[in-house]
Amino acid sequence: MEAWHALGSRGLRWRDEASDWDDMEDVATLGGEETRLGALDTNKSEHSDVFSFDEQFERLGEQRGGPSAQYTSSVESGTETSSQQAPAPAEPPAYEAPGPTSPLRGGGGPPPRTGEGERDLPTAFGVGVGLLVLLFITYAIGSTAMVVVAAVVVTATALELYNVIQRRGFRPATLLGVCASLGVMFGAYWKGEQALPLVLVLVFGASMLWYMLEVVQARPVVNIALTLMAFIWVGLLGSYAALLLRPHHGKNLLLLPVLATVAADVIAYAAGSTLGSRPLAPRISPGKTWEGVFVGLLGSVLVSIAVGKIFLDNTWTLKHALVLGVVVGVVAPLGDLCESMVKRDLHLKDSGGSLPGHGGLLDRFDGLLFVLPAAYYLVQYFKMH
Repeated sequence: MEAWHALGSRGLRWRDEASDWDDMEDVATLGGEETRLGALDTNKSEHSDVFSFDEQFERLGEQRGGPSAQYTSSVESGTETSSQQAPAPAEPPAYEAPGPTSPLRGGGGPPPRTGEGERDLPTAFGVGVGLLVLLFITYAIGSTAMVVVAAVVVTATALELYNVIQRRGFRPATLLGVCASLGVMFGAYWKGEQALPLVLVLVFGASMLWYMLEVVQARPVVNIALTLMAFIWVGLLGSYAALLLRPHHGKNLLLLPVLATVAADVIAYAAGSTLGSRPLAPRISPGKTWEGVFVGLLGSVLVSIAVGKIFLDNTWTLKHALVLGVVVGVVAPLGDLCESMVKRDLHLKDSGGSLPGHGGLLDRFDGLLFVLPAAYYLVQYFKMH
């Protein structure tokens, strides 16, 4: 009986009428004053998603996305583990990226940024002059020297792009992509166009095996896609420089589109910064203007005429110069915009810092990578090979 009495000071009582409960305390006091969460939250509507955790990932990404602390999500990167460090004060992102940026949607908070601040024009000018001097030195040596330098530039650019992708949390087959980018340059120079589809097929097959054999333990679909994207963007497009160098006057055929692209880029930047008022693609690259692109196109046409007459003699006509100049003036900004789109999605201002005043190698050669295939097929069309 003592056990029964312990259940209540008044013991047990049978109640079968509503009035039998009048002497009980208000049961509402049992609910407490804590905030109700989840399914018990009376403030949520019937359309509220009680299972959505995206805002939590965004908050964690902002707190841990600084240079002193990083947050890597296995959902985004394809890895089997996630690493996290002590939260650090959040910094404002380099860009306001359009659309969601949570890890579950392919974002994850801005990673450490490079290339902050205004462009250092004196340094950029000095580096640009140095690159032109290197170009003319290799031109004087011959096509073999030019293809070697081109292969080094393409391989280093591919490595830079793969490193950028890795810093964003993905796990591409970097070693495979970099080796393929180097191989396709010399393969194109020795064997011509037939080397390009062969190397592409080998890269695709090897990428499949890379993740099947778990050389890298990561999600295969997204990382294979990124491996191929980086290889095609840098390695495959860059190999058209080697194809242009194959004919006996190949070094002239390569020099012409390179100088036309440099002219289009420099003149477009100068005109856009002084005369530009109509943004070309404000959501992707706010600094580019229609005025700059148009003036840069005129500059590429003039340089194409002058350089063609100097280096290609009678084989280069006014028609050839006009067509190449227009193609370069249109295609080079497209290549630049494509890189800006990728950098904006990755919350980066520059692809790297290897070229002071310019950013990374990809920042400098993004337009040229698109110009090279166009120039090669123009040479084929004009039968100048």
